[in-house]
Order: sequence, then structure tokens, then C-alpha cells
Amino acid sequence: HPEDLKKSDEALQEHFTGQTPYYEVECRMKHKDGSWIWVVDRGKVFSWTEDGKPLIMFGTYIDITRQKKRHVQFENFVKQAPSAVAMFDKNLCCLAASDKWLDEYGFTGEDVYGQSIYDLFPNTSDNWKELHQACLNGEIKKGTETPFINSQGELVWLNWEMKPWKSMGQIAGIMIHSEDVTKARELEAQKDRIQNVLELTNNVVRVGAWEYEIDSDELYWSDVTKEIHEVEYDYKRIIEFSKDRYTTDLSISRHES
Repeated sequence: HPEDLKKSDEALQEHFTGQTPYYEVECRMKHKDGSWIWVVDRGKVFSWTEDGKPLIMFGTYIDITRQKKRHVQFENFVKQAPSAVAMFDKNLCCLAASDKWLDEYGFTGEDVYGQSIYDLFPNTSDNWKELHQACLNGEIKKGTETPFINSQGELVWLNWEMKPWKSMGQIAGIMIHSEDVTKARELEAQKDRIQNVLELTNNVVRVGAWEYEIDSDELYWSDVTKEIHEVEYDYKRIIEFSKDRYTTDLSISRHES
């Protein structure tokens, strides 16, 4: 196929110059019925001329048209996934990504397809690189609230899962599903800070808090309230104890109704 000639020629030259032990490329070839089929074209030079040029080369073709069609269907499935998921080949170049993933990381399809994950995220830590390699070796990895430096150089926190995907029975790359939980994590931290400030304030100014559940007729006291009344912290049955001390408009109106 005209679009595959360049990569085929490059793979041949790499083999002829000794950069690769054999020639291998996925390309399209014209069938006798006029259609294009996908093949894995593999070959190796077994004989060289005296001046170091290839003389005899043997090779094989493997028809992978069906696998390619399934692969395209799978890529389309990934693109339409409602969550942030991306598909990478064994060289960790992006093959497909969902719209959610592209949006979450600030990319468009043209930005990422064919690009290495390390070009997309140049600040990737060694720990993440080790996880990628482990996954390429067949392991499934996952984590929660894990720090990650995004493409803008910002620290974000991810819940994530990483697993290998296969083609023709062999690991062909990895799938990465992620969820940015940075905002949720910040909100939780802010909530904890506010709670700590409230507790500190209550302890300093000795403000006791209480909560009354009308339906169950139960009254709950905070620790400071229990200290004010000089009861134990694990004191539970405080309803009768408190009724001797308080009569509220709420309780009166409730009985009147």
C-alpha cells in the first residue's frame, strides 16, 4: 500500500545496516481480487556480498486482516468509552483514547495518536515507568490517590488501573484507565482542616454542642458538653438526665400537637 511504503523501507534499511536482527513490519498488500489485506511481513538476510550488501533474504507473510478489523473495532470502543481510558502499543505509543481521557489531560486526538506516553508526559517518574514495564510483562496494576505530573507539569492525584492487552495471543500493549481525584482530595483535606479548627475552637472557648433527633427523641452531646456536665465521654443514655434540665419550645409544641 502506498501509505505503508515508507515505514516498510525504513524497517528494511534498519535491518540491512544491522540495527535490527530481522525485518518486521505490519503493512497492507493488494489481494488478487483487488482488495487490500493486512499482513505481518517478516524477513532476515542470510547471505551477504563481500562488500557487505544483502544478497539473499528469506521471509514470511502472516495474514492479520481479521485481527486488524477487530483491532479497529476495539479502538472505536475505547474512543467512545465514558471513562478516561487510553490504549498504548508495546512501544507505549498511543493508539486510541476516549474523549474523556483527552479532555481530562488537555489533548486532542491529533496530539496523542502515535506519540509516546513519555513525550505526552515528559515528567513521568521512574515509578510509573516501572509500572508500565511490569504491565508489558503481563502484570495487572492498580492504585488509589497516586501522585502524577500531568502534561502541564501540575501535580494531580489519580485512581487508576493498568493492564496488558493482547493480539494474536501475544501482549501487544497496555490499557490505562484513570480518574482524576485531585479536586475531591482537596475538598476532603479542606473539610478536615475546618473540622480541626472547629474542634480546637470548641476546646479553647469551651463551647459545647448538642443535637436533638425529634423522631427518636434522642439527644446527643459533644465531648465538651459532656465535660461541662461532668459525665464520662462514653456516656450514652443522656435523655432523662437532660430532660431534668431543659424544656424547649420545640418539645412543648410537639406535645401540644
